[in-house]
Amino acid sequence: MKQLKGFMHGINLGGWLSQCSEYTQAHYNSFIKEDDINDTLSWYQDISKVFDKYGIGRAAWTYKAMDFGLMEEHYASRRNEIIKCL
Repeated sequence: MKQLKGFMHGINLGGWLSQCSEYTQAHYNSFIKEDDINDTLSWYQDISKVFDKYGIGRAAWTYKAMDFGLMEEHYASRRNEIIKCL
């Protein structure tokens, strides 16, 4: 087997996912932290500025759930701010 230099340094960086034994939505949702939601808000704010500048319309939705993806509980603290960006 070919050895990839540096590969072992990446082991367990995403340990909760790579060593996951429970594949449920509740398990995955437990790893979304406030910092992640703040990053999401920041992304919406940034991309909205670009869309406004160039007259590009937008909407938020998820293709898997076929909904708008912002109604999950973990977005509650920033939901209204994210919606203002749409």
